Amino acid sequence: MDLSQGSIPKLLLKFSVPAIAGMIINAIYSFIDKVFISQMAGPLAFSGIVAAMPVLFITIGFSLFIGVGAATQISIRMGENRNRIAAKTLGNAFVLFLLISGIITVLGLLFLEPLLILYGARGEVLHYAMIYLRILIGGSVLQTIGFGMTHLIRAMGKPNEAMIVLIVSAVINIILSFVFVVWLNLGVAGAAISTLIAHSITLVLAFYILLSRKNTTLRLRFRNFKLDWKIVGGILAVGMSPFAKQIMGSVVLALTNNVLRVHGGDLAFAAMGIITQFGMLFLMPLFGLNQGAQPILGYNYGAKRYERIRETLKYTVGFAAVISFIGWCFIFFFPQVPIRIFTDDPELIAIAITAMPIFGGAFLLAGMQMIMAMFFQSIGKAKIALVLNLLRQVILFIPLLLILPRIFGLDGVWFAGLWADIAAFVITSMMFVYTVRTKLRSIA
Repeated sequence: MDLSQGSIPKLLLKFSVPAIAGMIINAIYSFIDKVFISQMAGPLAFSGIVAAMPVLFITIGFSLFIGVGAATQISIRMGENRNRIAAKTLGNAFVLFLLISGIITVLGLLFLEPLLILYGARGEVLHYAMIYLRILIGGSVLQTIGFGMTHLIRAMGKPNEAMIVLIVSAVINIILSFVFVVWLNLGVAGAAISTLIAHSITLVLAFYILLSRKNTTLRLRFRNFKLDWKIVGGILAVGMSPFAKQIMGSVVLALTNNVLRVHGGDLAFAAMGIITQFGMLFLMPLFGLNQGAQPILGYNYGAKRYERIRETLKYTVGFAAVISFIGWCFIFFFPQVPIRIFTDDPELIAIAITAMPIFGGAFLLAGMQMIMAMFFQSIGKAKIALVLNLLRQVILFIPLLLILPRIFGLDGVWFAGLWADIAAFVITSMMFVYTVRTKLRSIA
């Protein structure tokens, strides 16, 4: 598909709506799955899954490392009309997925318990986290390749197919989660098994699309599996930004878990989990918007159609502002709604209802910051994108997390997130405006 032609709003909707739909369905699945666990197995089992999240962030990070890096390179090469290199990139990405997922499985199973202890899990929380992760890490090849390949399908100009893969997988996951967790009462093990089966569905569907003879320009072919280190270097350079963001997100979650345990105990884990799960319902549309805009920006950057980059950014940031505002309003004015869906425990409700408006207070800014950082990634400015992506989670948040709880106690954890989001938005906005006005001046 030639993304250098046609209406930008229509293209953005064509690419973003399928991505947003897929992301929302997955967010709904995750939300429902965690509600099942919290209601059927109790707050400590739910805390165990929350404690497992830093480890899952690592596995997802490697998937993004290759998936986003290769997708960006494919978009740019197709914009340059270098389809042979784009096809070679697709094949190399698949081989990298295989190698990395194998390493994740071996190392993950070997060092799972000490890693979880380092990340703050103790007692029953550690017990539940171990059950959950042993199953998921054992099948990490399914998630790494299946999820990563959806990025490549979208970069090939097939957003609807990528959406179908994600939606089918999520719906199956919801159904199986009900069967294993609610009906068979298998607890966290049931949640992990249902997720693993859904990942296998994602993988099968992704392979079907990538091997289809209907793909005349790009198709997964054996001859492109031989690694080209120049192509690999390009994939890793661009993919480093989302990878580093995800890995540092894991580190920050580990640090946050330890601080929560000191200042709030095991129920603070659950409170953070409720906030995170509800926030993802609104963040996922922004991730989808990110994924929809990326191939348009990358393609037009490769084609040197810079005026279309400016127009794409205008609509993307505008859509992000609207989505973020809706999410912020719900979090600020109706925090009790999602909390009571998860639990009836009065102590947990008291912690979560205090935290929700504070921690989610900067949601309005976080969404737009994410979109502006994505712009630099989409045009291949990996170093700038890396720094901007790390602002919220690492560069600003960690110092605040170490300082504020000493002053405000548990509330300091929530304020750390709020202040980091505000500062990251200001800095990213300045970089974004400067780049658009100066580096892209020729397109004004």
